[in-house]
Amino acid sequence: MRKYFLLLIIIFVHSSLSASEIVDLGGEIRIPLPENWQVSSDSGQFPFQIINQAQTAELLIYKSIIAKDGAIKNKSELKSSVDVIIENIVLSLPEAKLLSSTGKIDENRAIFSLEFVSSDTTTTGQIFHRLNGLLYGHPNGEQILFTLWGKTNSAAKDILHNEILFMQDNFSYYGESNISFMDEEKTIDWKLFFIVLFILVVVLLVFKKYKSSDSIQYSDDSHFWRCSCGRQNHNSHVTCKRCGQKKEFKESV
Repeated sequence: MRKYFLLLIIIFVHSSLSASEIVDLGGEIRIPLPENWQVSSDSGQFPFQIINQAQTAELLIYKSIIAKDGAIKNKSELKSSVDVIIENIVLSLPEAKLLSSTGKIDENRAIFSLEFVSSDTTTTGQIFHRLNGLLYGHPNGEQILFTLWGKTNSAAKDILHNEILFMQDNFSYYGESNISFMDEEKTIDWKLFFIVLFILVVVLLVFKKYKSSDSIQYSDDSHFWRCSCGRQNHNSHVTCKRCGQKKEFKESV
């Protein structure tokens, strides 16, 4: 019961958050700012830093371009790429510990989220991280990755985590992108393939057998007689195997 009560509190807090303003950054993205959050620089270029005014939390926004020949083409490649981020970035931080890793394909973009903690070397405390990646396909074949990296000290996590989550969930990119992030993977149903192949082989064998039984080669062997219908029959058969006429009415060969 306590578990469900806490879940309802989290849902209520998250749904009750509202943006004090929505900011446009870099001429291609928009993000809502909860109360007491502000953009720390007006440079107009990535990366952007959004900070909590009490300076106990921040959200960094990075933009990366993935070249056409390195573009992620399927779900397995997406998972492998996230594993590389975990191995080379997350776990390289002091005393880092991964808490959760999730991902999905959402219409025109791929989304992955990582939650982890690391040690604060200046205060000997702990830093809570939520890294959100949003990947879009571009018509020219490139892919655009926006990384929203939220950080807060553990003491303020319970309140500021929901505000970071609110900004990440309501991030929007309005630049040029493909309608669908990736085509469905086209795979061969090998089971169906072999069933069809087996049926085809059987049909060919039956057809070949029928053709060979219907056109016995003529022979001069005295052990055979030929019916007027053209079918050769062994002398042991008193009737034609094709038309059924009796041997005594046919001329032996």
